[in-house]
Amino acid sequence: MKTLRPLLGAAATAAALGGLLLVPGTASATPADTAVPSVQAYEWNTAVSGSTPPADCLANAISMTGSEACFERYGDVLWVKDTKADGHSATNSWDNYLDGSLYRRGSCVNKLGSGQWGYCNKDMYEGSVVDYAACVYDAATGGWYGCTGSLSIVNDE
Repeated sequence: MKTLRPLLGAAATAAALGGLLLVPGTASATPADTAVPSVQAYEWNTAVSGSTPPADCLANAISMTGSEACFERYGDVLWVKDTKADGHSATNSWDNYLDGSLYRRGSCVNKLGSGQWGYCNKDMYEGSVVDYAACVYDAATGGWYGCTGSLSIVNDE
């Protein structure tokens, strides 16, 4: 199974391209399917209801059937929208790298229902790399139903 990992050698390229790096590929992995030593516990957050993410976040949105996700660099906000009335939750599942090493990871889980945007406000270091993916998750059973490939952004604001 593919895990959510950045292309570490491409982080500098991402910074040179305005902080964005699209990581191609198909993904149907569980975001936490491998243990990483010395990383804080996996962070599960329930999204708070929000209106619409800012334009700079939406410009970097990724989606799959059932979930849309983006990252707002100013304020370190993870946004996620449930896009399908299927009884599952949408997540913005993320990894955060500092100086090339994974130091935090988690999921912002939207249980607000189809058509609703939600957000989780995080506190991430300036200059760290945030990988995020839109996923579909069943909060009741803990089952994962797929994720997009991840998008990497340098958190420079």
